[in-house]
Amino acid sequence: MDDEIEYVDSADVAWYKYTCSYTDHDGNQFCFDIWAKSDQDAAWRMDAIKQTAVIDGRICTVIEAGSGDVLADSTVPENETGITH
Repeated sequence: MDDEIEYVDSADVAWYKYTCSYTDHDGNQFCFDIWAKSDQDAAWRMDAIKQTAVIDGRICTVIEAGSGDVLADSTVPENETGITH
């Protein structure tokens, strides 16, 4: 099993990595990854993203953890976007 694209959680549930993409208002295409249990679950999660996504803040620092995990700090003072965290 390739841990980069699939894993089994502590409840013995298999998760798979899916790539998603979108086109911004300037015509540029961007992508991001999500984890889901199946194609249907990935579609459900994408619908949930469409309906509930919010901007939580701008990421100011990324710290590489020893385990390969990435820790991000999005704590920033109120800025020009009006977002406070």
